[in-house]
Amino acid sequence: MKNINKGYLLTSILVTVIIWFNSFLPADISGAQSGFIVSNVMSVLNVFGIQVDLSLLSLIIRKLAHFVQFFILGFLWFKTFHAPKRMISISVLLAIVICYMTAIIDECIQIYSDGRVFSVIDILIDQLGATLSILITAHFAQRKKRKSIR
Repeated sequence: MKNINKGYLLTSILVTVIIWFNSFLPADISGAQSGFIVSNVMSVLNVFGIQVDLSLLSLIIRKLAHFVQFFILGFLWFKTFHAPKRMISISVLLAIVICYMTAIIDECIQIYSDGRVFSVIDILIDQLGATLSILITAHFAQRKKRKSIR
C-alpha cells in the first residue's frame, strides 16, 4: 500500500459506492432520474429544431451515463495505483480488473432491485468507458515519464 495514492483511493471507493448505491434504486426512481435529464436534453434539441424519438434518446442517455461513470472511475483507479517507480502496465491492469469487477457487481446488484435486470451490454459499455479512460491516462503518464527521463 506504500505506492497507492490515498486521496485517489478514497475518491475511487466513494465513486464505486455511489455507482452501487444507484443500482439499488428501483427502476421507477432510476427512470425518473434519467427522465429528468432526457426532458432537459429534449428541450434543448427542440430549440434547435431537432426531433428525436423519446425512447431512443432515453436509451442513449442511460447508456452514456454508464460510459461516463466508468470513464471517471477508470481514471480514478489508474491514478490510485500509478506511482513514478511502478510500471505503467501494472497500474493499467489493476485499474481495468477493478473496474471490470465493479461493473459485474453493479449489474448483479440490479438483479435484486425492483424492476431492474442484469445486462451484459451494460458491463461492456462500462468496461469500454473505463478502459478508454485508463488507456488515455496511461498514455499521458507515459509521455510525462519519458519527458522527465530526457
